Amino acid sequence: MMGDPLLQLVEKRLQSSLVLQVLNSSSNTESTCNSSTKSPPPLTNLNTPDGSPVVHLFEISSELDKTLNWRGNSHNQKFVVITLNGSIMVYDTMFRRVLWKTQTNLERLSWGEFICEKEESTSSSLLIYSRQSGLYQIQLQEEEDEQEHPPQPQLIPSETHVGFCKPYLSKTNQNLIVPIETDKIGLYAIGQGQNQPEISTCFTFSSTVMSLKEITNDEDEEGSKYVMVTTEDGFVNVLKCEKDDSTSGWKGVLVSKLILPNQSQGICIEEDETTSIFVIGTNLKAIYLLKWTLKENILQPVGKKLLPTEGVSCLALQKGEGDKLLGAGCFDGTIRLFSFPKMTQISSISYHTSQINTLLFISEKVVKKNSKVGNGKTFLLCGASNSGSLSVWNAPALPI
Repeated sequence: MMGDPLLQLVEKRLQSSLVLQVLNSSSNTESTCNSSTKSPPPLTNLNTPDGSPVVHLFEISSELDKTLNWRGNSHNQKFVVITLNGSIMVYDTMFRRVLWKTQTNLERLSWGEFICEKEESTSSSLLIYSRQSGLYQIQLQEEEDEQEHPPQPQLIPSETHVGFCKPYLSKTNQNLIVPIETDKIGLYAIGQGQNQPEISTCFTFSSTVMSLKEITNDEDEEGSKYVMVTTEDGFVNVLKCEKDDSTSGWKGVLVSKLILPNQSQGICIEEDETTSIFVIGTNLKAIYLLKWTLKENILQPVGKKLLPTEGVSCLALQKGEGDKLLGAGCFDGTIRLFSFPKMTQISSISYHTSQINTLLFISEKVVKKNSKVGNGKTFLLCGASNSGSLSVWNAPALPI
């Protein structure tokens, strides 16, 4: 498996250490991209001195920001930068500077996410995932305490669970869906009163798990969760994860699946919660739109977009109702922006020269009069490449 060209390509981003420096403060038809739009310059560019990658970005929600108000003005939008060699930073989009950072002793990080604490608390926890050693939790305290005693990650004990893809944290009840080895997924129960979360293997596939995502809107009367999983053999799978009374854990049941054309491998998944449409970015120059609902319980192809590039390494979809922007980061460093769900290409950014590892839309609280995106909100687009460059742009408005 490790000789597979796709896995080698994705694993190239896990090669070196990282310290950031601030350098500048749906349709059923098939269509093809053809655009020569000149790439806009970024508002801000962050680079790594040794050229190693940023592996994950995520936005700090307004609710959580109130808990973390000791890290800067809570009215400003912020996002978190996770780096390969264990650096973690909070970046303020208004002042375009790093508000807070810490250096862990971990290597090969690939993911991170804050987990909610009580509203009156002045502390919070950060989950981080290392492809080398597993899942860790960092308890963050007041800023003055951290200057004297920097936070250190604590390993969450379990059986081996180091897998290929990134974990996914549920927004509803804080279950963490994690890869186990290469061909399994499991659930951790987070924030439910346990001293330590417990892992529960849900399902074993016949090939490597490439990406996974909880299906947000569908939970049946029994409280079962539904998860979409792509695998190396080209399948897109929907699992029903339900309580297992015999083990007090979770078990998975396959309820629907389809195979992508030409056995394309689904590298990344995004979900539009308002339409129940899932976007699958693949390694073979195509983006697929699939629809699944609990009521119909069948995966239905509803669209396809052909790309002139090598493949899609990451996706990001704006939040909100109505038309919105979909960002696709590609293996060749291009970022393509589409109107969703029509999948008309709006622009193509060729600023980066190596694979895009992660994309993120940040919604600004200052609304511009000429904006037609996301119900009147303006957005910033953040993208990080394999060469260690992280850039921030103004996201374009959708045409009227």
